[in-house]
Amino acid sequence: MAAHVALGYAYWLEHDPQAAIYWLKETVRRSPGDGEAHYVLGAALQAAGATAEASREKELARQLSSTFAEWERRAAGSVEPVPRGLERLRRDLQGPAGSLLERAAAPVEQKDQRDLAAFHLDHARRLADQARDVEALDELRRSLYIAPYQADAHLLAGRIHARAGRLAEAARDLRISLWCQESVAAHVALGYVLLEQKDLLGAQTEANRALVMDIDNAEARALLEKASVKR
Repeated sequence: MAAHVALGYAYWLEHDPQAAIYWLKETVRRSPGDGEAHYVLGAALQAAGATAEASREKELARQLSSTFAEWERRAAGSVEPVPRGLERLRRDLQGPAGSLLERAAAPVEQKDQRDLAAFHLDHARRLADQARDVEALDELRRSLYIAPYQADAHLLAGRIHARAGRLAEAARDLRISLWCQESVAAHVALGYVLLEQKDLLGAQTEANRALVMDIDNAEARALLEKASVKR
C-alpha cells in the first residue's frame, strides 16, 4: 500500500477524520485513479460533515470499480462505513497485473471513461465559476489524466492560468487545446494572452484565425482592434 493512502487509512482507524482527509487528498492528487482512496476519503468527509464532497468522492470510486458499490451496500448494514483489512483487500484488487486503475479500466467501456472525465471537467467548471481556481485545476488534472486530449479541459486550464497572470502556462494550455480541436474561444483566449505578452502580431494572427471560423465574432473583432491600436 502506498504511503499516503496507508497513512490516511491508519488515521481513519484511529477515528481522526481530519488527518485521514489530509493524507487521502494527497493520495488522490498524486493518483487520481485510486478508487480505494476516493472511497475512504468519502467516508472520512462524511464523518467530518462534508456530505456533498463525500458523495462526490464515493461516486468517483463507484465509477472506477463496481467493488465500491458493494462496499457501500455492506456499509449500509454495518456500523463501519469502511471495511476492515483494507491492505488485504487492496492486494486482492491489484493483483499481479498492475494498478487498481489499470484493472478497473480493463473491462470498462470507453464511454465510461469519457463519462468520468466529463464528471471532473464539469466540476472544474463549477469551481472556476466560483473562483476556486486551485481546486478547479486539481479537477482538470484528474479529467486529463483519464482523457488527455480534451480541448475544453485545456481551454479552461489556460483561462485559469491567464487570469492568475501565469501567461506562459496559459499559452501552453491554449495551444494544446487548439491542437486537440480548433475553436474560436481558444484562438481568442490565446490572442489575449499574447497581447499581454506584447506579441501584437501573434494576437492579431489569433484574432484573424478566429474570424475565419466566425466572421461575426465580437470578441475576436475586439481583440483584433486592441492588437492593432497598440502597434
